[in-house]
Amino acid sequence: MALRVLSWNIWDGGRADLPLIVEQVAAVAPDVFCSIETYGAADTILGGLPGYTGTRITARDRDNLWIFSRLPVTHVFPPSFDDFRFGGIRVALPGVSGPQGLSGDSGLSGHPGFSGDSGLFGGVEVNVFITWLNFSEPWLGDVIASGASPEAIRQAEQVQLSELSRIVGEELPRLLDGDRSPVVLAGDLNVLPASDWPHLRTTQILVDAGYTDTFRAVSQDPGHTWSTQPDRAHVNIPERIDYIFAKGLEVRHSEVVSDRLPHHPPGPFYSDHAALITDLHA
Repeated sequence: MALRVLSWNIWDGGRADLPLIVEQVAAVAPDVFCSIETYGAADTILGGLPGYTGTRITARDRDNLWIFSRLPVTHVFPPSFDDFRFGGIRVALPGVSGPQGLSGDSGLSGHPGFSGDSGLFGGVEVNVFITWLNFSEPWLGDVIASGASPEAIRQAEQVQLSELSRIVGEELPRLLDGDRSPVVLAGDLNVLPASDWPHLRTTQILVDAGYTDTFRAVSQDPGHTWSTQPDRAHVNIPERIDYIFAKGLEVRHSEVVSDRLPHHPPGPFYSDHAALITDLHA
């Protein structure tokens, strides 16, 4: 059973390029789209993606995180320590049948992606989490590019290291509560990969917990995802800060998308972040 995941920071609600962003998402045709910096764009996104439902992860006025899915949503995880930065849902993969026995606290009351029939799903489900770790100053990419010492580099990732340590060490175990279904964690981590930069530690937390960096698993390309805009063209290191990690799933393909669709007018990419696509198999 295949699962295509798209993770994309659409940059302040997509701004004037939001209609073009929605067309790009439709062209990718993900099963699940993890959207960061959504900020009021959800209705427009859903309007351009027939057959999808949206789960708002961030409850506050600034609706940062959303997960859009064309798969049935069988569970919405309750708010975590900071729903501006982390949350998730559970989806059922296609071709799944048989009783699942959803509990009364599945969090789906009124959810548009749930039919109310707890006997529709069984077999393989996937837990999908989205995260956006804090941006911090000085920016890690600039610190590395400046030739700073290993100690200075490690210091520059302390914010992200602390937040991801809590997510992986406390929040995921609490929310999953022993569930052994496959897990996807996608989002903007605002940190470069430890696999590419030996002085860094943040993303290694996920690797040590059994997660696979899906892009690096199938590609040795630097995978530059930020920034796509001309104002960062002077930076001479690849800044891959957007990720899709997976556990219990086979990685078939992963790619970074940073070019506009051919039929769109010329210009910089729609967002300051490239989009990341991963094809998985359960």
